[in-house]
Amino acid sequence: MAGEIETWDGTPEHEDLAWLTEPPLYWIVTHSEPLPPIPGLAYLATNSYADSACDETLVATPDEPGLIDLLRLAPGVRAVVPGYLRYFFQDDAVIAVVNGTAITWFDSVDEALRWDPFAEPDTTLPPGPTS
Repeated sequence: MAGEIETWDGTPEHEDLAWLTEPPLYWIVTHSEPLPPIPGLAYLATNSYADSACDETLVATPDEPGLIDLLRLAPGVRAVVPGYLRYFFQDDAVIAVVNGTAITWFDSVDEALRWDPFAEPDTTLPPGPTS
C-alpha cells in the first residue's frame, strides 16, 4: 500500500506478529480417555462428538508452556497441537480459539456466530490434511 511503512518481510510495521514466534498458550488435545489433572494446566472446555471415540479439550498453559509435554505422555492422548480456529462450548459460553496465543469468549452461541474470525489478522486455520 502506498504510504504505509513495511518491515523487511513485507508486513506493515504496526502489525504484531509476535504470536507466530511465542510459545503457544492454548492447545487442542485430542484424547480417548479423561485427561489427568496436572497442576499448572487449565482445562478450559471439552468438546465431545457423537461420531468419534475421541474428545477435544482446550488446554491453557499460562505459567509454564512446557507442561503441555506431560499431556503428550498421558494414556489415551492422540494429538496435542497449538490452538487454531475452533469453537469450544462451556455451559452457555463459547470460547473461540483465534490462534495458539489468543482466545475470545462469548456469552452465547448467537454472539459467537456473529463474530467474523477472518476479520482478525491473527486467525490460524486448522492444519491441512496429512498424507
